Amino acid sequence: MTPDDPRHGTNAGYRAGCHCAPCRAGANGYDKRYRWDRHNGVVRTVPSVGTRRRVHALNALGWDNITIARHAGRSKGWVTEILKQESIYASTAALICRVYDELSMRIPEPSPAATRARNTARKNRWQPPLAWDDDRIDDPAYRPSGWQYRPTSRADVLTELDEQGDGLYEALRVLKVSEAALWKWCKENGMSATYRRLVIRSNPDRGQNQYTREAS
Repeated sequence: MTPDDPRHGTNAGYRAGCHCAPCRAGANGYDKRYRWDRHNGVVRTVPSVGTRRRVHALNALGWDNITIARHAGRSKGWVTEILKQESIYASTAALICRVYDELSMRIPEPSPAATRARNTARKNRWQPPLAWDDDRIDDPAYRPSGWQYRPTSRADVLTELDEQGDGLYEALRVLKVSEAALWKWCKENGMSATYRRLVIRSNPDRGQNQYTREAS
């Protein structure tokens, strides 16, 4: 394990298979703290509901799970794994809280991963950060009030995909429409130029087809 790996010198590094002196020391320290906590009745795990809500809220902004894991200094599959659990270590929940506080008021740079994260959140109706009361987000019985998920319009979706540099095939997949239907809609709603850009990104050689000729 390289020294710049965030797991180096920790119990996580030791569990990942690195038995160097720093990782052994990290594992020994973890075991000592675990035994001390058990002896003193310290709770080491908490329900994962608040962590799951925070991750999903970040997804709604466009932060994908791999990026969230990177900001936490963890491997790319870490977030996906903890979301499968009903309870997690309190330290894990605290780490997600820190990342949530860092990212919840920021929008990620345009990318296919950001688009996928937002689309998944939209499909599952996951609430964004502003929908949650920070003091009650960890309460399983709490549901946001005075907030309703409003589906994004087709024009908004196309504009977002265009700004993020996506192509036609991604737009067709997200909107679940045929190419001909989308072209017709774009012509009728003043978005021909947007359609043309989407087509060219998917296949630059199609610059002379009937759609791009009309859009130009």
